Amino acid sequence: MIRSAAASIPGLDVSRLLAGTNSDAVKAQAGAFDKQATADNVQATPTILVGKSTGVLRPVVLQSPSDEQSVASAIDAALRS
Repeated sequence: MIRSAAASIPGLDVSRLLAGTNSDAVKAQAGAFDKQATADNVQATPTILVGKSTGVLRPVVLQSPSDEQSVASAIDAALRS
């Protein structure tokens, strides 16, 4: 599945991409992403967090995958705070 999806991207070296998936650097980066996701309480995809850069980020509850209004409302509320 990954090979097929990667092959659909023009110019992507699929063999190089797949060879790198088991490297120590990739494993370390994946671990760092997992640690950050846990710290941010990310439990689903997509997860959208909104807030000021120096403040607390809050998750946006989406009513559907294309729920733009909830995102816009969360941004507006963050800008007003």
